[in-house]
Amino acid sequence: MSPTRFDEGISRRKLSTDRGQIIHIAYRKLSMKYHPDKNQDNKEKAQKKFIEISHAYEVLSDPEKKSKYDRYGEAGLNEGQGQGGGGGGGFQGQDPFEMPGSLADLRS
Repeated sequence: MSPTRFDEGISRRKLSTDRGQIIHIAYRKLSMKYHPDKNQDNKEKAQKKFIEISHAYEVLSDPEKKSKYDRYGEAGLNEGQGQGGGGGGGFQGQDPFEMPGSLADLRS
């Protein structure tokens, strides 16, 4: 089975014209759909999907990470981790709705 592309389902033309807004809107829609609190009947599956969506958003919304992903795929994102030089940032397993900032207001 081939790995899922993070930007699957988003046209390349749309990505190049208004990339940031399109990615944010898609992330918001999918994160609300798969948020574990909204999927009590299948919370484990929703949690897994929610983490995948958050990771995709983290990569697609960062030009440097997106460039690495486009060139090397998932392996390019993992390069350098565990070697003492990895950078922080992103969600890193945290619920983005519990973090202070712009995603907190999405619950309404």
